[in-house]
Amino acid sequence: MEPVPPERRPGERRLEGRLAYEQALDELIANPERLAGRPHIDYVREAGSEGIELVMWLIARGAMSDSGPGGTAPHVQHRFYHVPASNTAVGHLILENR
Repeated sequence: MEPVPPERRPGERRLEGRLAYEQALDELIANPERLAGRPHIDYVREAGSEGIELVMWLIARGAMSDSGPGGTAPHVQHRFYHVPASNTAVGHLILENR
C-alpha cells in the first residue's frame, strides 16, 4: 500500500480548503444557482469531508426570498470563518431576507 501524500491526509489544514470555503460563502450569498449546479464530490475534493456541509447551507439558502423571479438578494448580517489550532474549521453566515 502506497503512503498517502501529505496534501491528501484527512484533517490536514490546507490553504486550498480555506479558499474553497471562502469562495463558496461568496457564491452562497451572490450566486447560489452556480453552487447548485456543482457535483457534491467537488465540495469534498476542495474542502475535505466537512465541505459537504456546504450542500446543507445551499439547501437553507434556497428558502430565502430572492430564490424566485424578481427577488432581492439577502443582506449579510454576520459572516465569520476561522480555523483554530484543532484543525476543525468553524463558519457562520447569517443572512436576512429583504
